[in-house]
Amino acid sequence: EQKAFLQSCTPAQLLDQRFVATRVSELGTDPEVREMEKSLAMARTKEQTVKIIRELLVKAGTDVDQNSKDPYGDGDQNPLLEMKSESRRQILRNLFAAGGDIEHHLRFYPGGLTSFSWSCIQGDTKAVEGKLKAASLKGQQFLTEMMEHRQTS
Repeated sequence: EQKAFLQSCTPAQLLDQRFVATRVSELGTDPEVREMEKSLAMARTKEQTVKIIRELLVKAGTDVDQNSKDPYGDGDQNPLLEMKSESRRQILRNLFAAGGDIEHHLRFYPGGLTSFSWSCIQGDTKAVEGKLKAASLKGQQFLTEMMEHRQTS
């Protein structure tokens, strides 16, 4: 399908990388997925963004329930190459290309990121070191959970 599309393009179209990338990403894409991707670009709240991202991840075959049940583990780490179809992998590519995360919501809204994560992101080594020392005084379990807790699911 991609080969036929590329063969049908004019030389000018082939030089337009945005045109080609957009059209190729739409080939074989479920119309419902395309609508979700458009909605993601329009989402304004953390809740809207999380809901759409989770729906797209489910469409791509990710076990989002496994991710939610184990906030300190690695979540669903199934290899992408084992996914049954190219269209499922394309959902994830498009999500990644669109900046498919909620980091911007977490950064700017109260209670979004933990103070430990925020210190790590900012590169504040003194604050990170202090938080690690304080956490270790509370016990290994507390320290492990502070370090392993996924900020997003």
